[in-house]
Amino acid sequence: MTEAEANLRDAIEQNYSAFACIPRPGKLCTSPYRDADKIWRTLTSAPLRELGDKQIGPYCGWAITTAGDDRDYRHFLPRIFELSVTNPSWLGTEPPIIAEKLNLAHWRSWPSDQQASVLQFFYSAFLAELEKHPDEGIGVPDWICGLVTLGEPASRVMERWIASPAINAQLQMASFIVDQARDLSLWAKVSGPFWDDVSVDVRRELAEQLRADQTKRYLHAAAGNVSDEDRSALLEPALSEFEKF
Repeated sequence: MTEAEANLRDAIEQNYSAFACIPRPGKLCTSPYRDADKIWRTLTSAPLRELGDKQIGPYCGWAITTAGDDRDYRHFLPRIFELSVTNPSWLGTEPPIIAEKLNLAHWRSWPSDQQASVLQFFYSAFLAELEKHPDEGIGVPDWICGLVTLGEPASRVMERWIASPAINAQLQMASFIVDQARDLSLWAKVSGPFWDDVSVDVRRELAEQLRADQTKRYLHAAAGNVSDEDRSALLEPALSEFEKF
């Protein structure tokens, strides 16, 4: 287990501790189109940690909007966080969607330890994702989108990224730039799924960070350490984009 993976494991445990004071709901209010009693029975059929993916997965997408309220979401949040990094195939386990639901739940008004646990988890998941090759995992951009949706400055997120010495983190940067090349060059902003729900100012701030000289130097530092395939498919195309900025 890498240090980043260990930190992510600890962040998940910290959330179980921080939200342990939020009781399991005694009932669940839902949209008329949902079966409130059936959903409640499923969600309370086992202790939180032991809820199977299929038991809590559907709720992840329904939470707050059509099933339960913000307090219910807080109770189930540690298991949702865990699912987002172990089996993120369910609607509502995507980092930007979780962040949007946290905003709906007014998470910035929660006790300080719970707020800290939320951010610790998001950053830990982001840093763990950086150590994966771009062809693996759910993708670093989703965690970045989640973090800025929570209100974290793009500059702070990028500082954490560039501080990572992992070769895969540099390849992740190259992949992000290649994917965003057109919008970075023509409009100086990032775009795409989930991003369109983020303010234009934030998207432009992130684009500015991606186009900066320090980002170019970060990519150059990987040149002698990547495979020929990754160099030709990711690194060289990303570096060539800086000529267009």
